[in-house]
Order: sequence, then structure tokens, then C-alpha cells
Amino acid sequence: MRRSRLTVILAVLAIAMVALLVSLAGRPVLKPAISIGVLEYSNWGKEPSFSVRLRITNTGRIPIRYNQFNFNGKAVLRTESNKGWTDRDIGPYAVFPWMSAILLPGSNTFGNIALPADTLRWQIAYPVRAACQRDRVMARIPRKWTGRLRPICGQLFSDKEGPEQMIASEVFELPYILRASNDNVPSASDFDPLLSIPFGAER
Repeated sequence: MRRSRLTVILAVLAIAMVALLVSLAGRPVLKPAISIGVLEYSNWGKEPSFSVRLRITNTGRIPIRYNQFNFNGKAVLRTESNKGWTDRDIGPYAVFPWMSAILLPGSNTFGNIALPADTLRWQIAYPVRAACQRDRVMARIPRKWTGRLRPICGQLFSDKEGPEQMIASEVFELPYILRASNDNVPSASDFDPLLSIPFGAER
């Protein structure tokens, strides 16, 4: 009798939780948002160059999918030297694409990029996607329930992720003490170097 009553209570709680999650999942998907900040610079490799450690924060209201090692290896990096702006990849950090995870709103993760020694200023942009409906729902479930409800969520909710959007950092200036020469940084122009990337805010 007691066991039967407990089973009924658990079933009711499970149904209520699923109903709540269905209503949450059915809401319009908001655009993802991140902030990108510099934690530290350090020397990199045998050639004169720098490694930059970044802190990336989910400042939006929805979970996003990211890479635990470098946030996203498809980042767009642009650096400025006395010769002007140059497009480049983020260095040896664009690896381990299988280390995927969900970054919850308000949570932080870290990334690394490599800069050449003649860098004066630089900017980076990451492609960001909202997590799929299934992952957004799973992110709201307490860990002790995830194992039991994962099969149900897999049947009820879509695994299609949101549209990809490029989110750029501010333009960072390399600290004077790290510069390869004593040349002054060219005066800042009124344009954002990443605005010329040939794609829109969504795709």
C-alpha cells in the first residue's frame, strides 16, 4: 500500500515536471549572448608570440553549446600591426571538436588564442548557437532526474540547434610592455574590423 502510494506520487511528480518542461521548451528561442574578456597574456612557443587566455561568459537567457577546450575552433581572429589588419586562425587551439558541452546562463568558460609578436591590437569573434530544445530542457532538470528523464526528453524534444550567430569582442590593445617595438599604436579608426566579415548576424 505504502509502496503503491509512493509510486503514484512519483508518477504525478514526473508528469508535472514533463508538463512544465514542455511549456518552457515551447517558448520562443531567444538569441544567445556572450561577453569576451582577457584574463592574461603569456609568452608562447619558441618564436616571439603570445598566448592569450580569455574568459567567455554566457550573458544571455538561454543555454548555448560550446567546446570545453577552446569554446569554438571556428573563431575569426583579426590582428593589427603597423602593416594593417590581418585575418588569421586562433593558432594551435582549434582542436578537440568532440569536447562539446552546454554553457548555462551566467556561467563562465575559457578559451585560448595565439597572437604574433608584432600585434598592436586584436579582436576575435565566435560563432555561437543556442542549444537544441532537448538540451535546453535537460539543462533545467536536476541531475538526480536526468538519467530517468533523458529517454523521454529524447522522444519529446527536437535536437535541432538554433541559427549560428557571430559575436565579436571589443578591440583589445596589446599591453605596451609586451610590444615588439616602442612604436605607438596607430590612431584608432571609426570602424569595427570584424564588420567586414561576409556573413550576417544569423545564418
